[in-house]
Amino acid sequence: MASSRGTSNGPDWEDVEQTMRALEEFHSVDVEISIVPLHLGKTGGLNARAVAVRRGVFSVGAMPSVSRSVRIGCTDPSQVVARIFRLMYDLDRDCGQMWAQAVLFQQA
Repeated sequence: MASSRGTSNGPDWEDVEQTMRALEEFHSVDVEISIVPLHLGKTGGLNARAVAVRRGVFSVGAMPSVSRSVRIGCTDPSQVVARIFRLMYDLDRDCGQMWAQAVLFQQA
């Protein structure tokens, strides 16, 4: 949930950080975000990629990491943080689905 800091109604970088920490704790992963320019003309935008790498031992056949990326246009700077915040929620869902499948490998 977005904080009530400042005048913005949307999420800010502190919200992104808190969400990353929550993902790391809940899923036992290390979360990283990289942001690179798209080099598509003058305002090609950005590509944001989030990666969650599982800590510790994992089963054979289960993926040790999950990643997701999103293209972000630069015409509205306020959308950069909002899109990355949404990316964290998408990564959370992907982690849950991937780790649930890992249980199947353990039961086989």
